[in-house]
Amino acid sequence: MTSIAFFFIPMDPKYIWLMIAMVILTSIGIGFYSPLLWSMYADVADYATEKNEPAVQRMIWMLFSLFPAAIALQIVVLMRFYPIKK
Repeated sequence: MTSIAFFFIPMDPKYIWLMIAMVILTSIGIGFYSPLLWSMYADVADYATEKNEPAVQRMIWMLFSLFPAAIALQIVVLMRFYPIKK
C-alpha cells in the first residue's frame, strides 16, 4: 500500500523527507513478507523431493550436470580450431 502511495507524492524538493519515509515503510513491509515467501519456496521443493522417486531425481540432476559439461567440451573444441590471437 505504501509503494502505491509513493506515486501520489508531489515531485517537489520539499517532500523529499516524505518520500524517504515512504521508502523506509515499504522496505519494512517487504522485509516481513520476504522470509515467509522464501520458506514457502523451500517447503514446496522439499515436498516435491519427497513425492517423486529418488531414481527420477538422480536422473534429473545427472542431466543438469551433463549439459554444462557438453557446452564446456564444445568450447574446448572450438578453441582448438579458432585460437585467440592478438
